[in-house]
Amino acid sequence: MGSAPLQRLGIAAGILATSRNFGMVLGVGLSGAIFTSLLDETSAASSITFFTAVQTTFLVAAVIACIGLITVILNSDQE
Repeated sequence: MGSAPLQRLGIAAGILATSRNFGMVLGVGLSGAIFTSLLDETSAASSITFFTAVQTTFLVAAVIACIGLITVILNSDQE
């Protein structure tokens, strides 16, 4: 927001809010898809399968977060 011109602050705020909402929706959808694909209906009662599905879902989310962090670090302005 600090780098947007004053006459474009409304547009910048709208784009920022849209990208935040898109990221949240995509994250929930992707996490749900990974979790449900690993947890099949026949073994839903098994706690081992449940914890494996949760662990894998969080692992994928952590990898995506690390990729985002690396992208931000590489694209940040060096002043």
